[in-house]
Amino acid sequence: MKDKFREALFNEIKGSLFEYLTALEIARLNNRELDFLKNLPEHYQQVLEQQDHMTRQLYPELVQYMPLWAKTTAHEFLKTHNEAWHKITLTGQLIHTDAADEQGAADFILQGETNHGVSLKLNKKAGSVNTKSGGIKIFFTTYIPPQLSETLQNKFNQLVDAEFSVVRFELMEMAGLQTEASWVEWRKAGLSELPGELPNDMRERLHAFYARVSLELRSHLEKIAKEYPSIFQLGLLNLCGLADENVTQVICFHDIHGSKPNEVKVLVNRQHELKERLAQFSWRETPQTASVEMQLKDWILQIRIKPMNKFTTTAIKMNCSLRF
Repeated sequence: MKDKFREALFNEIKGSLFEYLTALEIARLNNRELDFLKNLPEHYQQVLEQQDHMTRQLYPELVQYMPLWAKTTAHEFLKTHNEAWHKITLTGQLIHTDAADEQGAADFILQGETNHGVSLKLNKKAGSVNTKSGGIKIFFTTYIPPQLSETLQNKFNQLVDAEFSVVRFELMEMAGLQTEASWVEWRKAGLSELPGELPNDMRERLHAFYARVSLELRSHLEKIAKEYPSIFQLGLLNLCGLADENVTQVICFHDIHGSKPNEVKVLVNRQHELKERLAQFSWRETPQTASVEMQLKDWILQIRIKPMNKFTTTAIKMNCSLRF
C-alpha cells in the first residue's frame, strides 16, 4: 500500500516540478534565470516549496534525479530550437495568466523573434505517452472539423446510448433486479458502481459493452479515412497532439532507478514529416478489446474507451496515447 501511495504521489507532482525545472534550465542557458524566477507568481512559488518538501519526505531519489533529467531535456530541446529566447513563461496547470489561457496545450512559452510553446511530458521508460483525453460524446466534435463531425457525433451518441441500455439490462438481470430504464434499483441494493469491484461474469459483460463501442468507433473512423482522407489526417494529428506547428512536444523517458534519462524525444511538428508517417498508416487488429489502434510507421496510436469512474453513467472517457 505504501508503494502505491508513493507512486500516486509521484505521478501527481512530477509534472509540475519537471515543467519548472526544465523551463528554469532553458532560462539559465539563455542567461534569463533571474528574470524567469522574478516572473513566477507568488502562489506558484509556495506550491513548489510544498511539492519539494513532500518529495524529499516520500520520494527522496527524485530530488537528485529530476534536475538531471530536466538539464538533459533542455539541452536536447535546444538542439532543434537553438534560438535566442529572451523570455520563458510557465503556462502549466498551476499558472493562471492571460498567456496560459491563450497558449492552450503548452506548459511554457519561449519568446524570441517568434513565440513558441512547449508541451512537456515526463514518462516512464518504454511507456505509452498520453496525448489527448475527453468525453466520448464530444470526441468527434472536438477532434474532427465541424463540417463532418456534428452528424457523426449524433449518430455515434445514439449507438452509445443504445449499447448502454443493453449492458444495463444485462447487469440488472444478472443481479436479479428489475430491468428498468435506470440504475435506481442497483443503487438501492447497495451494489458497487466501480468496474473493478464487479464479479467476474458481470465485468466480462461490461468489457464486452466497451468492446462493442470501440468496434463502432473504428467503423466510423474507417469511413472517414476512406471518404475524407484529408480530414482523417488532420484528426490524427489532433489526437497525437501534433496539430499545432507552434507547440513542440518534448518527452523525457525516465528510469526511476537511474540518474540518466533513458531517452528524450523532441517531436517537432514539421507537417511534411508527419504526413510521410501518415502515408504508412495501417489499422491494428484489437479483437474484443475496448480500444482502437493505428500504426503510424514506427508509432502506435491507441484510443481506449473506459469509464470516467463509475460505470453506471454514459460519461465515458476516450484516452489517446502514443507508443514509440
